[in-house]
Amino acid sequence: MIDAVLAQAWREAIYTVKAEGGTARFAIGQPAENIGLLPPCRSVAVVTAWNPKCGGCPRDENDRAQIRLLAHVREHGYRYFSATGASPDGTHVEESLAVLDLDEEAASALGARFGQGAVMYWDGGEARLIWMPDAPART
Repeated sequence: MIDAVLAQAWREAIYTVKAEGGTARFAIGQPAENIGLLPPCRSVAVVTAWNPKCGGCPRDENDRAQIRLLAHVREHGYRYFSATGASPDGTHVEESLAVLDLDEEAASALGARFGQGAVMYWDGGEARLIWMPDAPART
């Protein structure tokens, strides 16, 4: 269950994507910054495998989960870049992947597969969160 404090942290997070040309930046409810640094794409989904089910996991456990996410993304042939989700002050950072050209359903399924409560999603407009179906209490 996602409490209001955690949901607010996701809404305030800064999502960065490290592409060959530089770093694109996303913030919920705002247009993307430097999106032209990414290859042409219909969408960007920033997904992490860190802290599944909103638990505070040790770093080594998060790293292993992230390796499984990377293997899954590669196995399915998705285009991706390294990414992070971070608190605005940078005190909390989670390694992530930016997966290009997923539709909302596929982005949601990927987040759910790795135990996440939400996925940052951009489809050409403002960045927004896709909440997982089993992630209640988001207000």
